[in-house]
Amino acid sequence: VFKNNFVGIIKNAAERSASMILSSDPESRVAVEIITQDKNIVKGVVFGQFGTSIKADQIEQNSNIQKGDLVTLAKTDRLPQGVVVGEVSEIQKIESQLFQSATVTPFFEFEKIDTVFIIQ
Repeated sequence: VFKNNFVGIIKNAAERSASMILSSDPESRVAVEIITQDKNIVKGVVFGQFGTSIKADQIEQNSNIQKGDLVTLAKTDRLPQGVVVGEVSEIQKIESQLFQSATVTPFFEFEKIDTVFIIQ
């Protein structure tokens, strides 16, 4: 976690170091809640796009998500609820599909992070 923003999941930990799967990595897959501008909570799953971006998927087609909606972690047995993932920056909605998806932009640049806080 970096300034209450989700960065990734610890893959291996040692006494003085750890390796992490970044949220922009395709191996990273976590449940999220999208908080819409009218304060509804929409469930989804985010995963990385080969280190270039983060995509939210499995969002119900009838959900009214918009650019700027806040995306946070959903409560799971391994992750705390409410840690910020980013905001919706683009929506992909095809009426014939069961789900819609969205591009999520974090509030930080991965390249500028040198220290993170680890939550156990």
